[in-house]
Amino acid sequence: MTLNFQYDIQQIIMLKAILKTGVIVGTLDALAAIIILAKMNAVGVSQFIASGAFGKEAFSGGAAMTITGILFHYLFAFSFTTLYFFCFRMQHFCKAKAG
Repeated sequence: MTLNFQYDIQQIIMLKAILKTGVIVGTLDALAAIIILAKMNAVGVSQFIASGAFGKEAFSGGAAMTITGILFHYLFAFSFTTLYFFCFRMQHFCKAKAG
């Protein structure tokens, strides 16, 4: 049984890139929403995100709903970052096969 260490290193590098990019994307998106759209109301933005799952109860849920909204926001940011990352890799794979 042999291990392909090159493949393992590439997976680690890819995971680090996704994690770093997800944090950057999530943070910049949240800051843009807070500063531009919500006029510096960070709690309202987080509760609005949580209201997608919990409805109007999210606005009276206090800190728990605020934290839930933040977690949902970063879940979405990491999900889309991962999706874009794999789509980008597939694009290069398809070009390599075609050329």
